[in-house]
Amino acid sequence: MTHTSRRGAAVALATLSTVLFPVVAFAQDHSRFLPGSPRVGLNGFTWSGGRVDQLTAAVEACGRRVGEVRFDQDTFTGTTPRGTASGGNAVAGGFWMDRGITTDASWRLGWAQVVRTEVPGRNEWAATRNMWFPDTNNGRTSPDYPGQRLPNLATPPNPGPTLGFQDFPFRFFRDGAQTWTAELALFTANDRTHELCLIGMLTWGFTLTTNPNAVARLGPLAWTNGVAANSNIARTLTDAFDGNGLTGTNGVTSTPWTINTRDCCDCFVPTPSSLVAFGLLPLASRRRRAA
Repeated sequence: MTHTSRRGAAVALATLSTVLFPVVAFAQDHSRFLPGSPRVGLNGFTWSGGRVDQLTAAVEACGRRVGEVRFDQDTFTGTTPRGTASGGNAVAGGFWMDRGITTDASWRLGWAQVVRTEVPGRNEWAATRNMWFPDTNNGRTSPDYPGQRLPNLATPPNPGPTLGFQDFPFRFFRDGAQTWTAELALFTANDRTHELCLIGMLTWGFTLTTNPNAVARLGPLAWTNGVAANSNIARTLTDAFDGNGLTGTNGVTSTPWTINTRDCCDCFVPTPSSLVAFGLLPLASRRRRAA
């Protein structure tokens, strides 16, 4: 999400460092979570026309199911207002928490994304070519990705996601063959202690080729429960949010956060109504009174 080509992109958008505008649907939806004609700063926006890649996968935390992720992705082309031919890939969807599950009062949900590309454009991390950097636009105060909602859809899902996501990154064909890669993770965060736990992740992106111009996604979406400590997203967030910004950049500081890849067993808890349904809440209350 950060880049020159994302300039004018939506909250759906591309690199965090650019101005975000709402993605507005003007036609029949393209898929479950992708609008027919999103406004992302391109004229003649055209979906690639192939099969939309769709993912639905269970999300687990500490060995138990807590919900599921649902995402759609498809590539697109168009031209900027100045006539520059562009191509990109869009991913939209989110996380649906299961009934009877909620987050503990100390924790909240969020998305974090890190990006690597040959053409990073403007970003708030001073990242350069082929450097992984967090896709943020908040003054480097937290790992939160900015587009945490669905695009505007003619027929939005009902119920909607507990936490939505959208991104519509694109690049210019005139800059030559290139690859844009992202790792996206669901997390729980404690804003008081500045602790963040990575729950699960997926990798996505696209490649541009020229002569003739073409855009292709990196592959089908696949969700992984748990995030390895040596993954690009864990290493990048740990480096970026140590207070000193990314290694190899100068004059960029950040708010320190502790990035955990361990299971967050106390982040998700049963809702009070589910405890009542199983007859556990009255028991718990009696125990507290007895104590």
